[in-house]
This record gives sequence, C-alpha cells and structure tokens, in this order.
Amino acid sequence: MIVCLDPNNYMMDHEIYSKKELEQVKITHKQFESWHDRVAYAAVQTLRFCFDKCTGYIHEPIGSKAKDGAEKHPSKNAMTETQW
Repeated sequence: MIVCLDPNNYMMDHEIYSKKELEQVKITHKQFESWHDRVAYAAVQTLRFCFDKCTGYIHEPIGSKAKDGAEKHPSKNAMTETQW
C-alpha cells in the first residue's frame, strides 16, 4: 500500500493537459470496415441500452442542439450529483 504523506505533492501517472488542449479534442466515430465491426458495435449499443435502463441513467450529449438550432436545456430527468 502506498501512503502519500504530503497531499499537496501528488502526481498523476499521465500528463496534465491545458483547458485549450482539452477543448480541441474532437469525438470521432470509426467507419465500419467489416461485419465484425457492425456486430461489435451492435453488442456495445445493446449492453449500453440495457445498463442505462437498469440504472435509470439518461445520456444527453453536452451542447446538443434542438431542431431549431437552439441550445437544449438539461432534461428534467437528468441525474443530480447525489444520484451519481
């Protein structure tokens, strides 16, 4: 067991990125190359759907837009900090 005596001297095992670098990250989706990719994607989506239904989690992407292009407000069903 590792004990840190000085809580102000804690280093993570990975690099620390600036806010600007984090905002430049683009979420992409790999195009399907074979039927294996489609089966794997369907399996993950099915498991994710089942898990979300069992836990009551509602996923709304940050900055999602309404049909008229306006910013959507958080859902009334969004999880609170205590629910997390």
